[in-house]
Amino acid sequence: MINAGYASAQVADRVRDPNFGATSQQNVIGLLSYAQQVINGSLDEETGTASLVLQPRTAIYRISSFLPSAVRVQGIRDASGRDLDPISYENLQQIDLNWPVAISDHPNSFCQCGRDLLIVHPGIGNNPTTLTVIYTLLTPALATIADSTVVQNETDDAVLDLTELLLILQHRDLSPFQNALGRFTTRMKELKSELR
Repeated sequence: MINAGYASAQVADRVRDPNFGATSQQNVIGLLSYAQQVINGSLDEETGTASLVLQPRTAIYRISSFLPSAVRVQGIRDASGRDLDPISYENLQQIDLNWPVAISDHPNSFCQCGRDLLIVHPGIGNNPTTLTVIYTLLTPALATIADSTVVQNETDDAVLDLTELLLILQHRDLSPFQNALGRFTTRMKELKSELR
């Protein structure tokens, strides 16, 4: 966790704009907020759980209606603690061409289709079933210099690196871009390898 005021000043120094002459501090904080959301979405650090009550004979659910702050669904568990198998949309079509109307006593798999659709396969009959959805949270926006990031401390440097890249592109100063991109790419590979 890093303070947005301190982080914005640090990024401004990296792009040789310590007095926020080319970009306002509020704009840099907005970019930090966006970068934090992107990094968290990539690394799945901040997670949450929510209940999903399956409707009879329904396979498709809008994620935004029951998980408005979700970036991605990581997994789903049924009441017995069994994990549903994640599958791709293409594999779902190969497994069962009639998946929209398939009915069973309990679901076996799930598929996130795009950002806002969740497919639970097969649908259930008339007995209500509740599932637990594990998802990556959309991190809260940084608005003032007093706000702090919510990602883990090891990830703060990646947030700063991505914000630096965005500012370099915004300033159209491409000479330091390759070095900054290499540093960001290396850092993300290290962070992803630590998660495994």
